[in-house]
Amino acid sequence: MKKLFTLWLAILVLAIALPAQAITLYNSGEPTLWSIVNGWLGTTYTQAQLEAAPVVETLPANNYIVLHRARYSAWDQAFGYYDASTANTPGTETALFTLTSNVNEAYTYAFAPGTTFGFYDKPSGSDKKYTELVPNPGSGPQSNGLIFKLNDSAGKLHYIIAFEDQNYSSSTGKMGDQDHNDLVVHAVVPLPGTLILLGTSLLRLAGRRRRQ
Repeated sequence: MKKLFTLWLAILVLAIALPAQAITLYNSGEPTLWSIVNGWLGTTYTQAQLEAAPVVETLPANNYIVLHRARYSAWDQAFGYYDASTANTPGTETALFTLTSNVNEAYTYAFAPGTTFGFYDKPSGSDKKYTELVPNPGSGPQSNGLIFKLNDSAGKLHYIIAFEDQNYSSSTGKMGDQDHNDLVVHAVVPLPGTLILLGTSLLRLAGRRRRQ
């Protein structure tokens, strides 16, 4: 029994020690991912620091609020989340928004997935992309969609979802220009009471629009 426990413990330690994806970002001459992030979070992340930051493929069920979004691509970007309760098998999708022009803007949108979930991006000129590595086209070593777990200047946790909309090419060893700024979304888990205030504000706005 002691040997079995020791073996189990060794397997657990090995599993915890296994590295996540090795992230490589490029500067394509457009606004870089790190400059977008720093503008939103008030931080000073460098390219190397962002490449070394924690990255996950899925998030747990919870309440979330989108705070910013940006697009730097020639293609429309349709963004949403999918049920990831079965790993690497994208389930039911829920669309959130589509960007049809290049923007970098504040954008408030609340959503609450009921299961473990990942994000997807459907570029108008390419295949659908995912934050889980395996479902992405091309079998590259890095996901087209990356979920960075980053702290702002005050230490609060934020999620940055960054997509590269071109497929991985074995001949070049990367995904297009691999700048991961084709679609970038900033989301957080709101503090208690924030969703109530947000809902009240949206109802007031809808009421004003009806009266107009």
